Amino acid sequence: TFTSYTNEFKMRWVPLESNPEVLTPFLNAVGAKANVVDVFGFDPELLAMVPPSAVSLMLLYPITENSERDRRKFIEDWQANPSSVPDGMWFTHQTIGNACGTIGLLHAVANSRDKIPVTDGWLKTFLGSTEEMNPAERAKQLEGDNTLEQAHGSAAEGGQTAAPTAGEECALHFVSFIHHEGKLYEMDGRKPVPHCHGETTPETFLVDAGNVVKNVFMARDPDQMNFSAVALCPAE
Repeated sequence: TFTSYTNEFKMRWVPLESNPEVLTPFLNAVGAKANVVDVFGFDPELLAMVPPSAVSLMLLYPITENSERDRRKFIEDWQANPSSVPDGMWFTHQTIGNACGTIGLLHAVANSRDKIPVTDGWLKTFLGSTEEMNPAERAKQLEGDNTLEQAHGSAAEGGQTAAPTAGEECALHFVSFIHHEGKLYEMDGRKPVPHCHGETTPETFLVDAGNVVKNVFMARDPDQMNFSAVALCPAE
C-alpha cells in the first residue's frame, strides 16, 4: 500500500516561488548547471518561445477538490493494479510539506543527467547515494538532509513575494513533466508512481506537456486562475 503521503506532514518547509530568479540560483548552488525559464502559456505559439533544449516543464497548480479527487482515483487504481517506476527513472515520494518545488526540480534534473551537467556538490552526492533506493527510502533520506533544507529555505526567502511561514498550508502544488523513453510522465511525489500521459518525443515534448496541462489540469478547474509554469534547460 502507498503510505508515504499523508495530509499530516511531520515536517514542513517554506514554499518555493515559481520564479526563475529563485529556482536557477538554487539549482546552481546544489550543483546542477541548469537555467529555469518562464513559460508564458501552454498554446504552441507561446511554448515556441521556450528554448527547444528544455528537458522538463514544471507546473504550479491549485490544489482543489477536483485535483484531490483525481489523485485519490489514481492511487486507488494503482492499488488495484500496481505498477513500478520505469527502469532507469529516478522518482521520490514527498513526505515534507511544501517541498514540492524542490522535489519537482530533483525529478527534472535527476532524469535529465544526460543533458544537464551535475558537478561535484550536494546534488551529485545525494543522487549517487540514493540511486539504488526505492521512492519511500529516498523520501526518508530527504527528511534527514539538513543541507538541502537550508538551501531550500535560502531560495524560498529570495522570492519576489513575501514567503509564507513553513507552518502555513499552501494550496498550490508543483509537478514536473519529463520525457522518458518515448513517454510523457507527470512526476508527483504525492502519487505512488509517475503518471504516464501517453507518447511523446523530444521534439514534441513541450507541446504534448502543454496539452496535458490544458486538457487535464486546467479543464477540471476552469474557474481557477493560479496556474503558472517554468521550464528547465541546460545552462548555456
